[in-house]
Amino acid sequence: MQFKELTDEEFDKFAKNYDQANFNQCSEMGNIRKQSNSEVFYLGILKNEKIIAACLLEIPQSKIKHGVISFGPLLDYDNLNLLSFWTKEIKLWGSQYNLLYITIRPYLPYQLHESDGKIIQNTQNDTMLSNLKSLQYNHFGWTITGDDAVNRWHYCKNISSFNSYDELFSSLDSETRRRIRYAKKHGVTVRELTLDEIDIFINTFEDTAKRLNFKTRDENYYYQLKKQFGDKCILLVAEVDINGEKKIASSGLFIKSNTEFIHYLGGNRREFMKYKSSYAIEDWGLKYTFENKLQIYNMLGINGNFDKTNGLWDFKSRFNGFIRELPGLFTLPIKQPQYLLFNIADKILTRIRKICSK
Repeated sequence: MQFKELTDEEFDKFAKNYDQANFNQCSEMGNIRKQSNSEVFYLGILKNEKIIAACLLEIPQSKIKHGVISFGPLLDYDNLNLLSFWTKEIKLWGSQYNLLYITIRPYLPYQLHESDGKIIQNTQNDTMLSNLKSLQYNHFGWTITGDDAVNRWHYCKNISSFNSYDELFSSLDSETRRRIRYAKKHGVTVRELTLDEIDIFINTFEDTAKRLNFKTRDENYYYQLKKQFGDKCILLVAEVDINGEKKIASSGLFIKSNTEFIHYLGGNRREFMKYKSSYAIEDWGLKYTFENKLQIYNMLGINGNFDKTNGLWDFKSRFNGFIRELPGLFTLPIKQPQYLLFNIADKILTRIRKICSK
């Protein structure tokens, strides 16, 4: 086996067709990372001149120099020999770049859950977990929440078994079906936005962020998503007709991979929520997934609290899908002594912040 840096073309040819393919591991996202002044590298393992494992690794601008592999690396975690070789080589590579540590977030389920949160038996990937721990990866799970692209809990619906959209629609919760029909009856229409109209999405999304008190990214990030991913990044808006005037009710940003259609980001105007426009957006996404013969409609982030007080989970669970629980964050120390000191200092600072916040 051989470890080497790859060109973006070599990386994409492997990554976009791998069974763990995702939008965080492709050259389009690499170009976006570069926009934020990160260093970006494509690394791989070759066997008989064929790529068998690879990743996009980012070195962000930070006081502590470290590497980040989001939703990767793309490799067979059950193959201890391959994982051992990867780990040895990535540590050598990281030391050449003076990294303190490298973080990874495998895009592979640790276990699957029913829509109500119950674990689906015999889906636990304990081999992956034990192999990583045996190679001195520090596991920082099990978090209940996460943030945007690296959320640990994904709500998904498998579309591949349906023969028609009517059959797919019938599989939804009766209340969800009623709300989709309600939106259509009350004049909610969904259309795609062009790059020139991206402000419509951004304004709706940021309005939602202020209302729900979560952080957003710099506006250029959303622009770059559309610019880099092109037709694979779809911007949607749901509009409602109020006395002959179109009003923006909801918006969404979707990303298409070879197997998934991902509802990455979305927002709603509070004053128009009674028209159920968010259901119209999801209906559009489901139909697109079916018509484009994609396997999974990924509604992305929820958290691990499965009760009716969790409004986001309650909303998504009514689409009668399943939950993909990822294993979360692992850290691989490159400079072991310095890493231990860094961890001690970080824990002390965290305690101080908690005390000061009380």
